[in-house]
Amino acid sequence: MISSNHETLPDHYPVEAPPVFLRKLKWAAVAGGCDVRLRVSVGGNPRPTLHWYHNDDPLINDHEDYDGWWIRDCKQADGGLYTCVAVNNLGEARTSAVLAVLDLGEGKMFAASMSLRVKAAPPRNNKD
Repeated sequence: MISSNHETLPDHYPVEAPPVFLRKLKWAAVAGGCDVRLRVSVGGNPRPTLHWYHNDDPLINDHEDYDGWWIRDCKQADGGLYTCVAVNNLGEARTSAVLAVLDLGEGKMFAASMSLRVKAAPPRNNKD
């Protein structure tokens, strides 16, 4: 119960909060040569800094796209595990997903998004 003796903070007073992913990375498969954007949405105050990794190697962020990471003209080497880590002075959060780059041969275009969870459930026992 809140006492009427407590002072209330003005509406513009910033409430500090650790990073949290409002939109996490999703597993995806794209054809070689396609462009793909790995999208995230992050909350937190102060605004978290994003750090991107490909197979645990840091990626250099040379663009101002806060909501995602663009990969242009995908090649087989671009496939693998992508991780985004959001950091502020109150903590950190992370999300990861796999990007598969498919070789479908010349003239075939394919892009599919699979909304699989990063942590897969244990296999079910199918008794047929």
